[in-house]
Amino acid sequence: MPAAVADLTTRARASQLSLADRRFALDSLAFVTDPSAAKSMLSLADASSPLRESATWWLLNRLGSDWSAPEY
Repeated sequence: MPAAVADLTTRARASQLSLADRRFALDSLAFVTDPSAAKSMLSLADASSPLRESATWWLLNRLGSDWSAPEY
């Protein structure tokens, strides 16, 4: 798992950060081409997450491109 995935996920979940900063971490995570990034994005699309809508959009968008390989 790339180190950036863990750090970006932590920032996206950090309630003490502004929603804009959390979205920036989420958007950055979307450009990591590693299965761990897709799994993390899936966890951020949880129904209780304030980033649910954005995370879901990224999941649907990336599943048609970089995250479409079998290992994802």
